[in-house]
Amino acid sequence: MIKKIKLACNVSLFISPYDIHPFQGNLKELTKEKFEDLRSQIVDTGFAFPVFVWKDPSDDLWKTFDGHHRVLVVKHLMEKEGYEPFQIPCVEIFAKDRKEAKIRILQATSRYATITEEGLYEFQHDAGLSLDDLKKYDIGIDMERYNTKFLEEKFADKDADEVPEIKPTNIKLGDLFQLGD
Repeated sequence: MIKKIKLACNVSLFISPYDIHPFQGNLKELTKEKFEDLRSQIVDTGFAFPVFVWKDPSDDLWKTFDGHHRVLVVKHLMEKEGYEPFQIPCVEIFAKDRKEAKIRILQATSRYATITEEGLYEFQHDAGLSLDDLKKYDIGIDMERYNTKFLEEKFADKDADEVPEIKPTNIKLGDLFQLGD
């Protein structure tokens, strides 16, 4: 049986993984455990996100901006696990020189927004995801802490039919409040 990597995105540029060269250096590290997580993700759900590449005018080679580790996993699948040849779906990113290209790498790998536990809880339940589903991804949240501090404590004492008691207050229009420290 021929093993195939499923393509789960649509682009117009496809490049052999052997024609895509690293450009980040040692900027990011991929542990063996995370390599296996990424490998499993590609095998289970397909290659869903194109690799960002730049054609370096100094040597006319395609360089990775974002996706270097996915390219390594695909090479591994083809060389070590018998997957058929696979062309990497790519998006070409423009940069006038190496300095601008390196800045583009930082742009691609930067996280401008942060996932919050409350936002994750809403996202998780909207999608019907289990805690095990979430644990497959490195999203910047300690999943054990999220489970014990957010899920278990937040909802352990609440009954779905319980209506919270509303206590009267002396608050009136025009009162000022100080929030935080």
